Amino acid sequence: IYRLRKQAIHAMEPHDVVSYALYVLALYSYSFFTGQVNGVAIDDFLKAKPESKNQPVLNPVDMNKYYWTGRLGETVDEGNVDDVLPSFLVQLPYTDEELNQVEADNDDDYVARDMTLFAMPIMGVHTFEDVLTERSVTEMSTIFDNPLVQEKKIYMLPDSDDLVCIGLEVKIMENYIVSIYLISESGAKFGRGHIYVSANELQPVLHLNPHADAETPMTFVEVVEEDAMRAFAACTLDIDPKVITKPILRGAVEGV
Repeated sequence: IYRLRKQAIHAMEPHDVVSYALYVLALYSYSFFTGQVNGVAIDDFLKAKPESKNQPVLNPVDMNKYYWTGRLGETVDEGNVDDVLPSFLVQLPYTDEELNQVEADNDDDYVARDMTLFAMPIMGVHTFEDVLTERSVTEMSTIFDNPLVQEKKIYMLPDSDDLVCIGLEVKIMENYIVSIYLISESGAKFGRGHIYVSANELQPVLHLNPHADAETPMTFVEVVEEDAMRAFAACTLDIDPKVITKPILRGAVEGV
């Protein structure tokens, strides 16, 4: 299975890999064990128009959820991972060597909690950063102009240029619209900033917690249309195409 996944990734064009990554992020909005979206049964959720769905303060995508870490044959609190997750999301079991490495990493008492664009696992074989680097993808437009994206917006903090947020709208099915919000790591440089996902249309104002336990959210405001093109053009991916990449640990998500 591992070799097949590597071959599949190798055969994918850059825009296909980006589409895959965005689709996987969008699916994070769905609970595979409960069959719910935003705490509502999927059938009921689909009956409501996207614009009528409320958007609460958003927390970053949690990279320790079963959605990202569930391995073949694993049972989590909710049940058997194999029974609910699509096969392309299920991580492969650790080899002995990988398990030893994971245990050694755990001894360091460092656990990355919030998902980033670069840390995303692609079929459990590479991180998204490695896949982009291998293909020398350095333009942020490769992501926000991907064919899967139906609409895009760019946001700024009202009183600061320290961070930028890009919102990408992806359609899962009729009345199931997902907005993916990518935060820059600094300025307009992207890759290692937090990701937020909401089963809703893109909003003009965003309230995003910098971490799950935060008491005060960050407020981002949409950049006006006449300035949006210039703002998008300033965005970059923090990719060094000269870096030599290597496969990630099977079943693991690299920390950032």
